[in-house]
Amino acid sequence: MSFRTYIKDSPNTAVSWDTDYSTLILRYAFDTKRFPTTSNRTYMGQSSLAIGEIEKKLTELGGVKFTDHLYSSCYGEWWMWDDAVIKIVYDGGRSNTKVNLIQFYSCNSDLTQKLTEIGETFSCVVPNGSVYALIPSSHGLINKNLGLGSIPIKRDNYRSEVVEGYDRIVKDLKSGSPLGRLAILDGCPGTGKTYLIRALLGDLPEVKFLILPSNMTANLGGPEILAALIDASDKSRYPGDDKPIEKATHPLVLIIEDADSCLTTRGSDNISAISTILNLSDGIIGNLLDLRIICTTNVDSKDIDEALLRNGRLSARVEVGLLDKEQAYQIYLREGGAAPVVFDKKFYSLADVYAMANGGITESNTKQTKVVGFQS
Repeated sequence: MSFRTYIKDSPNTAVSWDTDYSTLILRYAFDTKRFPTTSNRTYMGQSSLAIGEIEKKLTELGGVKFTDHLYSSCYGEWWMWDDAVIKIVYDGGRSNTKVNLIQFYSCNSDLTQKLTEIGETFSCVVPNGSVYALIPSSHGLINKNLGLGSIPIKRDNYRSEVVEGYDRIVKDLKSGSPLGRLAILDGCPGTGKTYLIRALLGDLPEVKFLILPSNMTANLGGPEILAALIDASDKSRYPGDDKPIEKATHPLVLIIEDADSCLTTRGSDNISAISTILNLSDGIIGNLLDLRIICTTNVDSKDIDEALLRNGRLSARVEVGLLDKEQAYQIYLREGGAAPVVFDKKFYSLADVYAMANGGITESNTKQTKVVGFQS
């Protein structure tokens, strides 16, 4: 029986385009002993061919499109032959849109070669500085590329010990044997923690960064998070794939901003989130996925759960502190501050200095006079 006949005669022809069709393909493979593992191939990234070009090639190879669908934030198509089937995923509905994924099952060696040639037009290069976010969908959590978010680090925006800590994090993220899988950036609001995260995106272009929105930290211990991390860590997988997890070639970095509730001493309201971080940062799953976690927080270091700070789990804890007035003044001048102001406080946040340089009024420094420089 051909796959085309199996689809036509199946009692499950009225099925959803993705999950149930995938199940139907696997059922066909089991029932007929066809579609062996060696012909199940997946290519992800971006093809040099647009969807219109691929559709033309598939038509020339005798393929018939039997369903298409708007799947969450992307489009998908299924094409079939008597002895093969292919799934295509792309971002838009135009014929010149580049394709992000193809997966095919084939029992035909000649057709397999032709489909493989299409697959080899894919590149898995991740743009320098790209960042992804976990977002909910009707099919669970998916990771969505938000685009480029990197900026170069301005080292003189920070105290020397902060820059040294940043360099330790970069070095450990590049290491196959890290000191730990958890890094914590703590400090007052406005000290530049987020800018350090954005600098990491550019300094580690081969690393995939995945942001967990702060409103989802309460669900950190839920099963959907783990499934999403597994899907995000392996370029050869697609959402819902049941094939075994392969050892990652580059780290997957989970960024949790404003992670106060995930780091403070365990209580009834946050024990699940902290337990998840403990397991992911020092457990089998974290090692297999090569998962690293970077948290930013405003809580005092003495309030961080002690278990998170243990050797072997903690890669680095960097206190991103306030700037003394001398350094703040130099940043003010560098950023083009023209209004004559008095730096009459001992410490300033980076956000305040930038606001002052741009003529803004800050909470921590509202005095502006005709004098430029320091006062004792």
